[in-house]
Amino acid sequence: MGVSDVRRIRFHHGRDAARQLGKGGANCPLASEAKGVWPSPGFLLVRRTFALPRGATDARVYLGIDNDALVTVNGTVLGSDWILHENCPVRDDFVVDVPRALLNRQGANVLAILAYDEGVESWIDVRVVADGSSPLR
Repeated sequence: MGVSDVRRIRFHHGRDAARQLGKGGANCPLASEAKGVWPSPGFLLVRRTFALPRGATDARVYLGIDNDALVTVNGTVLGSDWILHENCPVRDDFVVDVPRALLNRQGANVLAILAYDEGVESWIDVRVVADGSSPLR
């Protein structure tokens, strides 16, 4: 079976500050791909609904983050706690399986991520992938 993914969610902040300090962010490979602004330091709440393609049985969340994230689907925290990361984020650095019991197969599912950045450079890149051949909506 092929994979389908929802549009990426990307936020980034601090490119100029990082360049001036000569560390991290501005030289990170993902810095130029930012699609939104995330004030740093601080929290960012990202929410996106998605529907599973017909016949899909599994879903995974792929995450690149600087610094930390708490990932939920349909109100349930995935994993045991916060995902912690330092320095340049890497695309798809973290992969979190969504338990089948949490997935709504007949309608909308809600992906919510509470992200925290410690300052200078902030980044989040998220996608949801389901097995099946139809794109997530």
